[in-house]
Amino acid sequence: MTMIERHPALWTFAIALAIRVGIVALTGFDGLYGQDPFAYLAQARAIAETAPHGDWPRNDFFWPSGYPVVAATMMWLTGTTLAAAQAVNIVAGAALAPLTYLLARDLGAGVGPRAALAAATLVAIGAQGVQSSVVVMADVTGLWWATLGTWMALRASARPGQAGVAPRLTAGLAIGMATITRWQHALLAPMTVWLAMRVTDTAPLRRLVRWLPAGALALAIVFAQASLTVQTRSEGLAHEWLLSWHPANALARTVTTADGVQSHWLPVGVFYLQTFFHPGLLMPPLGVFALVGVWRLWEQRARVALGVTLGWIALQYAFLAGIPIHNLRFALGYWVPVAILAGVGIDRGLAWGRFRRTTAAVALLTMVAMLGWSAWTVRRLAEREAAIRRDVVAMAAHVPPGAPLLSFGVTLTARHVTGRAIREFFDETPATLEALLGDAPVIYLAIDARNVSTQWSGRAPGRNLSWLREHATITDVAHYPGFVLYEVTRHTTVPR
Repeated sequence: MTMIERHPALWTFAIALAIRVGIVALTGFDGLYGQDPFAYLAQARAIAETAPHGDWPRNDFFWPSGYPVVAATMMWLTGTTLAAAQAVNIVAGAALAPLTYLLARDLGAGVGPRAALAAATLVAIGAQGVQSSVVVMADVTGLWWATLGTWMALRASARPGQAGVAPRLTAGLAIGMATITRWQHALLAPMTVWLAMRVTDTAPLRRLVRWLPAGALALAIVFAQASLTVQTRSEGLAHEWLLSWHPANALARTVTTADGVQSHWLPVGVFYLQTFFHPGLLMPPLGVFALVGVWRLWEQRARVALGVTLGWIALQYAFLAGIPIHNLRFALGYWVPVAILAGVGIDRGLAWGRFRRTTAAVALLTMVAMLGWSAWTVRRLAEREAAIRRDVVAMAAHVPPGAPLLSFGVTLTARHVTGRAIREFFDETPATLEALLGDAPVIYLAIDARNVSTQWSGRAPGRNLSWLREHATITDVAHYPGFVLYEVTRHTTVPR
């Protein structure tokens, strides 16, 4: 028996951790890109600074604070560093692999140790999982909590009279934390209730009472987050995903969101099926193995395994297919059960004598390809972010000290890199722009004007740009791949 066979969970964690640490070391990527990671980092630092004094940050933060709370906990030990926030996701992403193994192993009939190990390996090397493990975002930490909650609920339901209260309370804690890390994980609650009520050792009322403390703990966590959100940014509860959800979105390719009008080549419903065939989640041949896995579990009458995997997938997919947003990282919400089904399919293929070598070759080659895709994905992200940072430094050099500088799309990156007090163009109005032009002879604007005029037409950036074009003179100063720096001066009235 090999070391991996003796300690599969430990080895999958070690492999997953080595991949993530190695990629960060090779690329030098610090976890910050775009806009959202900067907001998560700021919230984590604010919590680390205010929570020890019994207070809560009052800054403008839209999302739930589950991930910033965990990052802030790390910061209490290491200081409010960027590395502390990134380390939380690196560890969570690496720990997701052994957790997948343990969940799959305990699903019972139809899912053997080899299937569990294959699933854990896929989670260890998948590109979207690796990328989400090295960025300062909430996705992989939320998925870790969701998987932990599902596993604990499964263990408690499998041994209801022997498991004790700890697994149930841990399940409640984990589902609560998953929900306040990514709201979409609240969808796991029906599956958890099903696991709690499926056992027949006691009457239904006694089963309900047994799980009541766990449910109360989960609800208390979610209620606490909701209360804080109402106090700091009430619209955070009226999330666009809820307000704009509609089943017709599953067939839509052009959608309108808070981020403007966006057109895509895949309908929303098809886009979120990519969990089965996108190289960042599963190389296409592995998606076929996932379908084989469903057939195998059905053949084995593996009700628990089918209920957990297909229930998890159905709950998440039904929601995501109705939101008007394309983002592959949202599909991580049901990546673990898809990986488990693929593991079952690989295991079944290895058990078929005449297909054994073919299955082994296909599985090995696709896993190597997935690992290569992971390295390429993070390297591309790191290079793109480095290029943007060079551009904003060069852009800022064109702006005289003290001159007002506004930007859209690169604002938080520019603030981080240059240290300048750059104004967010999205937050401006014609009234504030008029006041700004009245106080300063020249202001500077860094935007992608074409994108603002199309995607953001009729929204704050589009309205602001239209007002400036009507009331000011806009002159190109410097061009960069993602934006243009403009010099803006107020129109002067020529006396008659």
